[in-house]
Amino acid sequence: MKTIHNFLLSFALLFALTIIMPADLNGCTSAIFTGRVTADGRPIMWKHRDTGQPNNRVDKYKGEKYAFIALVNSNTKGNSAWSGTNEAGLSIMNTASYNLNTIEDLKKNNVSYVMYQALSKCATLAEFEQLLDEFRPLALEANIAVIDAQGGAAYYECAEDKWTKLDANDPRIAPQGYIAYTNHSFTGRFEQGSGYVRYNTAISIINEALNTGKKITPQWVAANLSRSFRHSLLGIDLVQLMGDNTATVSALGNSSGYFIDQDFIPRLSSTSVTIAHGVKPGDDPSMSVIWTILGYPPLGIAIPTMVNLDIPQFMTKSQDSENALICDQVLEIKARDIFNISRGNGQSYFNFRLLYNKYMKAIAPIEQEIFTQFYTLMDQWRSGTKPNSKQLTQLTTNTYNQYTQIIPRIN
Repeated sequence: MKTIHNFLLSFALLFALTIIMPADLNGCTSAIFTGRVTADGRPIMWKHRDTGQPNNRVDKYKGEKYAFIALVNSNTKGNSAWSGTNEAGLSIMNTASYNLNTIEDLKKNNVSYVMYQALSKCATLAEFEQLLDEFRPLALEANIAVIDAQGGAAYYECAEDKWTKLDANDPRIAPQGYIAYTNHSFTGRFEQGSGYVRYNTAISIINEALNTGKKITPQWVAANLSRSFRHSLLGIDLVQLMGDNTATVSALGNSSGYFIDQDFIPRLSSTSVTIAHGVKPGDDPSMSVIWTILGYPPLGIAIPTMVNLDIPQFMTKSQDSENALICDQVLEIKARDIFNISRGNGQSYFNFRLLYNKYMKAIAPIEQEIFTQFYTLMDQWRSGTKPNSKQLTQLTTNTYNQYTQIIPRIN
């Protein structure tokens, strides 16, 4: 009874927070994991994207120096990348910051253009730093994360006229082998910015895993961070409660399964996930992988893409649409079943019971299988067999066909 009473108090507080705290549509959650804490010693970089542009896709570009793949808005006009990796093994992403700049009417550069240029021209952190200097005055307000094929891994807090590097390989800065960010910068104005609840949630999940000896993998990141419904401020975890005590969740959800969508890592504004799995020094740099989840991450599925192999047709624009087919599918189910109350403040509520029981539990084994099969292929490719688009296409197509049994194709 005490547990239910505490949960009801927390639920009431969550309702109050929804009223008094504005939604942060450009609030992403991210982390760099160095090889010290990953299962294979290769760095992993994660971006959980929140934006007002729900349709995202994956595109391939030739680039000025390097070919690259990038996550883009489906309505892109070009010269824009929101995360990606290039054939030199450099991967990049960002989160917006809201506590670095002091000039309120500053006309900002587009951080997606800066990242596009980095993928096109840069192979190392040093070259990226040179690129930032060429953009001075920066006129940015962002935390940009970069990993390269030489073992470099760092965040760059980019402000009006300067940038500050936080080296993830420096044990003084990242004693546990990783750095996480949401929407504030550590060198910015204290107690300002946003994303503090999501930041605390992310680091608590990561620290718990590392403290038990867990080694980080892309699959673990997708399952335990981008699909977490833990709330660090309220001390609740909807996934755990649903698994442990469905009756309690039903009662606290007013017998409907709906909960308030506020400050979880996945939210109404969450549109995609990219997980860059980098290379070790000495590896073929083009073996970097970007796992991408399009649409609302709890309904999506992680699909691997590589610079020198074909992008799955369902992940990029088609002949008939600028949108990725799988993204449209996810967004349709999201609107129909999960965020399906439009009147009043209805979009502040989501049907977690249906999301978890009908979709998340069904998608999980399909995603587990593609991770297993892909890394079997990767082991062959790293052993000397040339990476093969036909093999990857067969794997991703089979996965997609299974996935459409859960998230159906659009007629």
